[in-house]
Amino acid sequence: MANQYRIFTIRNGAAKEGAKVNTFTLSNGTKIPAIVVGEEGRGRALGVLPVSLTKSQFQTWQEKDSVEIRFAEIGQSRSGKPKLFSKEKEENTAGDSLIAVMSTPIGYRGGNSHTGDRQDSLWSLTTSARIRVQELDGKPEGIDLHGECSSTSKTALMEWAGDELTEEEFEEKRCWDVFPGKVIIEGRIAQGAAGGMGSGTQMIATIPVNTWFRTSYSGRRYGAPSAHYYKWDGNQVLAVTWDERQILEAMDDDEIVQFVANQQEANKPLHPVLAPLPESSLGDLFV
Repeated sequence: MANQYRIFTIRNGAAKEGAKVNTFTLSNGTKIPAIVVGEEGRGRALGVLPVSLTKSQFQTWQEKDSVEIRFAEIGQSRSGKPKLFSKEKEENTAGDSLIAVMSTPIGYRGGNSHTGDRQDSLWSLTTSARIRVQELDGKPEGIDLHGECSSTSKTALMEWAGDELTEEEFEEKRCWDVFPGKVIIEGRIAQGAAGGMGSGTQMIATIPVNTWFRTSYSGRRYGAPSAHYYKWDGNQVLAVTWDERQILEAMDDDEIVQFVANQQEANKPLHPVLAPLPESSLGDLFV
């Protein structure tokens, strides 16, 4: 028996259980139920994931042109392309992963990215600091003054140089792990003619349990966060900013459970600055 997956729609710091199946019209006029990411047009691309609905869901879709699903198996169409097979209720759910419909936005004249968790930063000396350190007697063992170094090497270099170096003379390069999910289908959104003002990726992917992943947004965000972090715990999806995540680490398990429950109840992040931006043409995913 194939595993079922729970489905969540993730957008701009909000994680909502379920996904909206809309109507997609093929070139020959045939209408099919599908989950769609991305956009049509130059510099854009639609990602269309067909969905085989249950009898009652199919009837609702015919009447309303849309229906929400919460559980599905992953299979293939006759042509071998990915396809979801929706289920009415949870049976034999694969709790070790979920299906995430990632309707990730972009900032004004910007883009987006999907990564794994934040890793240890790399550090490099400014040009003036490097020249000054090179003129000191001796040489710090095992540290390349011309390249990047870890936080541990940075500390060792500062201890070796003494008062000759300050924190401000190091440039930080933040690093993230690769996206931990398995992409089922991708689409592309954009701004401007042929996407010349900015563009970004949207996707549908399976995400492993207890693994942090991140969506980030470049361009003008008008005060909204530049990134959000998510983790599927096998029951709910935690959605936070980096600063909120640091606060959560000081909470006990019961408080974290309540935090996630509040997010699910409100269908939006608790902090007002995390309120979603105006929706794109696919914004009705959250209606």
